[in-house]
Amino acid sequence: MLKQTSVGSCVVLVVFAGQTALAGPVLGIDPELMGLPRGGNVVDRQPFPTGGPAADTSFAIQSGNVLWEQVADDFILAQSAVIRHVSWWGFYGDDFESPAEQPPATQRMRVRFYDARIQDGLPGAALYEETFGDPQYAWTGRQVLTGAAPNEYKFDVDLTTPVSLTASTPYWLEIVQLGLQQSLYRWEISVAGRDGYAFRIGEIGDWVHTQNTPANLAFQLSTIPEPSSAALMLLLCCCFSCRGGRKGAQRWVGSSSNQMSHRRIIP
Repeated sequence: MLKQTSVGSCVVLVVFAGQTALAGPVLGIDPELMGLPRGGNVVDRQPFPTGGPAADTSFAIQSGNVLWEQVADDFILAQSAVIRHVSWWGFYGDDFESPAEQPPATQRMRVRFYDARIQDGLPGAALYEETFGDPQYAWTGRQVLTGAAPNEYKFDVDLTTPVSLTASTPYWLEIVQLGLQQSLYRWEISVAGRDGYAFRIGEIGDWVHTQNTPANLAFQLSTIPEPSSAALMLLLCCCFSCRGGRKGAQRWVGSSSNQMSHRRIIP
């Protein structure tokens, strides 16, 4: 029993230390989680699964027309923060097809931050962008109540370069699927705020605000990234050590280090 308690304590300490080292200062600690970080979300707009606009640079509708649409949502931080992780919710397909469209086998998503234009507050200069090949996503277990009731998916990405944002300053977040005509990606709406969002389509060209739409878009911005392979390595090493397998842990870490040193890093 004492050994099991020691192992559990080691796991908690290593996870906490790994998160702190990798993510910087922890914003809050929940005592019910034995000292693990609370999450670090500075923007949290949960999905309202009833629909959402297209967020796609190329998609074909049933009439055969090929269209594109970009959408972005504005936000203001109460305190300055460094954004390291972005999550958002979405689904696939239009409202007139059946059965529901499934995710493509492969896809690329772009995450972009804008400042706000002085003249009208709409998206202005791009401050940061990153394209993700096959970003991590998972079915939430829910369907979106539109069309053929497609599955709702949550997407999660860690930013390669953290983005520093200033308090009390308007920003915009854009998420879009890139260049996959056979797939129609849609960014799910949220009702947290209900001040509308901005969109841009081919017929208009410039950004337009949906002032009469009582909805936002569903996303989260976090200061804490997902646990990296380094944190997991520390966790496993600690488990081996606490259970008396120190030599085995050293061999495992050495083998893993050799394997990782041969991986090619692609910028």
